[in-house]
Amino acid sequence: MALPNSMSRDEALSVLLGTKKPEKKGKFGMNPDEYRRKHSYGGGGISLISYENGTRGIATVGLLKGLDSTTLKDKDTRVVMGYHTPGDEGGGEFFWKAGDLTPDNGGTVLQSAGGGSGRWFRIYSGAVNVRWFGAKGDGTTDDTTAIHAAIDSIKAASGTSGKVFFPRGNFRVTSGYTNTSSRFDIVFEGEACSRKNENSRGSQVTLDNASSASFFYDSGTVNQLLNVRNMMFKCAQSVPGRDFFIFRSTDYVVFFDYVDFESVERPFVFKAGSYFQSASFTNIQFQVFSGTFHSETSSLVGTLMVINNVHHEHGCPNNTTEKVVCDLRGIRTIQATNFLLEGALPSSGWTVLKLNGAGGTWERDCAFEASGYHSEWTVNAPAYALDVENCRASFSQCQMGAGAAYPMKLTNSALTLTGASFTGDDTKIADYFVFDDIASRVILRDCSVRAFSGPGAAQSRITFENCGWAANGGAGAESATSTIFSNTQSTLMWRWNGGFSDPKVGTLSAPGSTSIIPSLDASYGRKLVVTPNGQVASFTATTQARGFIKQKDMFWITGHLTFPTFTSGTFLLYFIQAGVTGSVAGFSTDYSGQTLRFAYPVRITEVLTDTSTVGLHFNLLSGAGVSGTFDIHSVGFYSGNAAPPGEFPAYPATIITYNSAAPTVGEWAQGDIVYNNAPAASGTIGWVCTTAGTPGTWKTFGTIAA
Repeated sequence: MALPNSMSRDEALSVLLGTKKPEKKGKFGMNPDEYRRKHSYGGGGISLISYENGTRGIATVGLLKGLDSTTLKDKDTRVVMGYHTPGDEGGGEFFWKAGDLTPDNGGTVLQSAGGGSGRWFRIYSGAVNVRWFGAKGDGTTDDTTAIHAAIDSIKAASGTSGKVFFPRGNFRVTSGYTNTSSRFDIVFEGEACSRKNENSRGSQVTLDNASSASFFYDSGTVNQLLNVRNMMFKCAQSVPGRDFFIFRSTDYVVFFDYVDFESVERPFVFKAGSYFQSASFTNIQFQVFSGTFHSETSSLVGTLMVINNVHHEHGCPNNTTEKVVCDLRGIRTIQATNFLLEGALPSSGWTVLKLNGAGGTWERDCAFEASGYHSEWTVNAPAYALDVENCRASFSQCQMGAGAAYPMKLTNSALTLTGASFTGDDTKIADYFVFDDIASRVILRDCSVRAFSGPGAAQSRITFENCGWAANGGAGAESATSTIFSNTQSTLMWRWNGGFSDPKVGTLSAPGSTSIIPSLDASYGRKLVVTPNGQVASFTATTQARGFIKQKDMFWITGHLTFPTFTSGTFLLYFIQAGVTGSVAGFSTDYSGQTLRFAYPVRITEVLTDTSTVGLHFNLLSGAGVSGTFDIHSVGFYSGNAAPPGEFPAYPATIITYNSAAPTVGEWAQGDIVYNNAPAASGTIGWVCTTAGTPGTWKTFGTIAA
């Protein structure tokens, strides 16, 4: 019978016998270590000894139960020196309660071997020790029954919570425990965990069952808390896909601290429909062909998970149906610090880290933040170093171990990498990522990367902030990148944002197309509408260098546009510098009819003068099935190494633009002003739109003297 607080032996007996109510005196005074120090009975075959106050000692629990109950008196006490043998830590102090019919639980309540009424009650405070119930911890004896009895004893004693203590040893179990009691919170605590455990060095549990259905602990379908500390768990044989700690309930809480797993296929398994409020995993090691975290669904797994000092090394168990090292789908918020996933994979096609917001709706998108993340695989490169869906993921001071061979995959996600380093050669940075949709984005901040640009739509999804580039000079190295360039604030050179372009600053044209006219847009406010000429759709925007930029400088081109629909062909984006045109990116039919916002870094490789032209050109090559219009909402040019501001300009209700006459085409709003860019004597300063329309009603203003 558990005592809630520290008290003298006589006081304890008074409470247990019902003659005195317990008095709270603070925390209980004896943990299992202190108990052993105060009750070191030794051995030597002594079966009965006497203590002060008339208390008598007996060698084993079996001898205690074998006492003739007819000779016992109410309040009789015995000190037992061991469960199986004296000194095996299974002993303790007991008192006899005559007439009691409490069921025998094997450790804290004992019935006489002769049957009948009356029970021996263990006097203890705090945790129950599995050795009290007969567990030997020798690595050979099946301790399953004893361990389960220890758990059930605290459930019977308190009904709500309790602690099960595992002293040093190797406790072999052959079947798992399922928690079937709501609000029954359990703490499993050992004395130590060790990377290379021995019976005398730590508290180890070994699951010895070759069935794939075997497990150690199952949360069942009830609300509860599980806390595990200072222990090591191991499996005696390899069983692919076997679960160890299973969570299938809702509204539960999980805490693991200083826990090692060795040869455990799936240490933590979150079943479909499970849901934890919070979970913390601190100082965890997965080693010798162990798995890690395994979610079986992206729907309702957890609200908050903390991962701190968690380390996976060596190989992974060959679970060919899963092929994910760490699966954290369905968790809304994950905070990770010093998180390491490395080792060898049993085959190709694996994913290292998988994240997915629950349900795919914005309110359940996953937010993942890691500081000090490391991923490196020496055998069988994974298919993806990272696979994120419906997620906002941020990694700082990380070693991604990613490359073109095993990139990071994004679906409806945003990924930020700060202070990251990438393994590999001069592979262009865009090849490190696979984008499954046009909404996903990547921000590289304070990173050192190799070649950073190249053809492909992926480049438009990547933003560089305060990054340095350095090429090795190997295959794929970009020109003029042999030096790490310090980043400077980008300076806006020219941006078009509605109306006609000012020819003194920049030009907008659509060569080969039938027309390019201004228009209003219900979604974006202002745009230039390019009408394709058959299968030809192109657009050009240019400005002058004017001394802002020079050879080897960084230059940014930005844009916001909507493609026409097309069934085949590729829209190529070219960068124009001093009359030389070079391809930057290509957009396939995946972008047909889609709206794109982009920011491309390019390197000036030509010698520029103040009058040299720089700009961009879009052109549909080998197009077919072209319909609709090519809409330009915004274009901009920036000089400098740092990425330009990510936000795109708001469109004003009325605009001020330039032309040589009042507009005759396009859609205009009342209050729009067009300044005359070719003023002359007796002429007009400009025109103002007095009635909205296509092109609307325009009136002159500002007569110029003769």
